[in-house]
Amino acid sequence: MQNEAELFCPHHRGQFIGCRHSVTCFVLTILIFSLGCGGSRAPTAPTQQIPAATLLYPAKMGDEVDPFKPFSWKPVNSATGYYLKVGTAPGLEDVFGIGELPPNITSWPVDNLLPGTYYARLFTDNAGTWGYQDLWFTTAAQSQPSDPPSFYSTVNQLTASVRWSDPDDGVPTPGEPLADEVALRGKATADCTDFAFTLVELLQQQHIYARPVTLTLNGTGWDGHTVVEYYDPFWKKWSVADPTFGVVYFDNVIQRGQSAQELSAAVFSESWSLIQPQFVTPNGDSYMRNYYLDPITMYLNVVPQGGTPAKSVVHDPIQFLLPFLYSSANPHGFYLFEFGNSSESLARIPRSPVLSLLRLSNPLSGRKPTL
Repeated sequence: MQNEAELFCPHHRGQFIGCRHSVTCFVLTILIFSLGCGGSRAPTAPTQQIPAATLLYPAKMGDEVDPFKPFSWKPVNSATGYYLKVGTAPGLEDVFGIGELPPNITSWPVDNLLPGTYYARLFTDNAGTWGYQDLWFTTAAQSQPSDPPSFYSTVNQLTASVRWSDPDDGVPTPGEPLADEVALRGKATADCTDFAFTLVELLQQQHIYARPVTLTLNGTGWDGHTVVEYYDPFWKKWSVADPTFGVVYFDNVIQRGQSAQELSAAVFSESWSLIQPQFVTPNGDSYMRNYYLDPITMYLNVVPQGGTPAKSVVHDPIQFLLPFLYSSANPHGFYLFEFGNSSESLARIPRSPVLSLLRLSNPLSGRKPTL
């Protein structure tokens, strides 16, 4: 089995993501390097003189907007794509952002809309020139569920259902919501972004506020992950559900979930006992144990909505690397991988730049890595 940690920029979120859940871990040290990827073309200098689509829902200056109803717009014949963002002030993308959609798409669900006032901007791409429409709206308050156990059970069941819709080979079961999400991007296999976006949509359909959250260990998309946060109305806080690994983070003693930021602080301080994973499938922690690094370390840095991994490194990952100096002017860091058995191997993709490998004095396996 190969470690093909796939660098992927989803066309429908302007985020940098990188992970594949079905990989196996190895003992070996690999020189850390940076990767980048080109995301969706974001409009930089739109003008309102260019033809622009008009939002149909929500209406301009709309009050009591349903936060779970998809946005829709009247299309423009000359459009080659659309880009939608929502923020807490005009022009911001700190609530929601969706990379360029094809011109045949005229409706899209928007998540992360707790009660409040927001500002939406819908861009229309006219073969490289951009028009846009601005509006503000206020979302309607939702009734709070009365039964905490039923609420948490729904979150757990939906998280498990997304995990189970992929039978471990990366190819979702036909007819499942995960398969529909993968089909949107013309792919055959699912990655963590597909798992997360699918769960967000399922939770929103149950009138549970949800949003995808991007994580990065070292500021690259390569060593990153995407999870889901759902809003807990009983504690009035966001908590993590991770459908890729079939786990929610929930303290059973106090009956409260843990947010990505809370997990990030625990990882940075190496307060492992504070992290409370609850596995929601019979396979328990097997998905996490078969990953190429400890998945919890990817919570070290949380990428804010509208941000990029490279600009979101608050906590230096050096504490999780083994330092080594080739020369005084050329310090490098290393990752540690563990071979599970002698039949496993590791392949690095892409093959350049050249990396130097160093075997430990007492490796668990004598098999050589494939580069």
